[in-house]
Parts: sequence; structure tokens; C-alpha cells
Amino acid sequence: MTRPSWLPEPLDFATDFSGNWDDFLEASYGIFEADLIAGAAYYHGKKVILSRNYPDLGDGKHPSYWHIVSTGDGKTEASKVADPKRMEVVGWIKPILENCPDDDLLEWKAVRSNSKRRGNARTVVWCKKHNFVIFLKELDYVYVILSAYRTEYPGTIRDLDAEYNQFLSEQNQE
Repeated sequence: MTRPSWLPEPLDFATDFSGNWDDFLEASYGIFEADLIAGAAYYHGKKVILSRNYPDLGDGKHPSYWHIVSTGDGKTEASKVADPKRMEVVGWIKPILENCPDDDLLEWKAVRSNSKRRGNARTVVWCKKHNFVIFLKELDYVYVILSAYRTEYPGTIRDLDAEYNQFLSEQNQE
């Protein structure tokens, strides 16, 4: 599937870095830092900032970076493990946010239905064709990135489809 011209080529751990983890980590973090720390990202004219709710792992990298690029049981940030597939596309966050609206992107507001986050409104930006989703929390003057990751699992895709269709259904009723 052809990527939109504004969506950069993902990093490739095996090909671009010959499996060198340290070089790959620094390249991935360098993109994250340039796009979301040193540079400013915007979504519909509002600045996008990083969450301060994740623990600092003491390695000099922003805690939101580790939250975004890691997978695990979710019980603690420290129990998660960096996922190369997530690290390869960390450079997609800023271009996706800054190219909304676009035919390749689905956007909606939703309220989390699980008991842990019940009632928490969030904005979802899903690049469905390229399997990447971003979750944002809207505050008065900014958006906060809650998470962003590849949508590789059928259950995740099914849930996002259902949530988006529910949003459309509610829009049509208004």
C-alpha cells in the first residue's frame, strides 16, 4: 500500500542498522526528540505536548518515549520491553498529527469504556491503512499524547473500527 507523501519511511532495525541496537535506539530517540521535544508538533492548531505521568527510568530519555515504544503487561512502565516495531515508526507521530484532516486518517473523540479509565475523553487519530494510532487528551490550550503505536492485532483493529463506527453513528443522530 502506498504511503502518503507526508508519511516518512519507517526505520528498519535489521536493514538500516544491521541489528545494532544502540545505533537503532539513538536514531529512533533522535527522531522522537526532534519531533516532539526540541520541535513542536501541532494538531488542528493546538500544540501537542508529552505526558508527565510516566516514571523516569533514569536513562536520559523522556518517559513518554519509553511508554510509546514499549510493550508489556501494562502493570508498570518498568516491566515493559522496548519493541523495535514501535521504535521504527516513532517518526510517524508528528506528520500524522500535522496532516489532519487527510483522507488517510480517521479522527474521532471517544470516552474510554473500561473501568480503569471510565469517563476519560480522548481524541483518536488512526492511520488505518498504515496500521498506526495515536491517542490524545485535549486540555484547554494543548493536546497531550497519551500513546501511539502500530495496530497489528486483529482485536485492536476490530475495537478501533467499532469505536469509530459508534462515533459515526452518534454523529449521524445529531
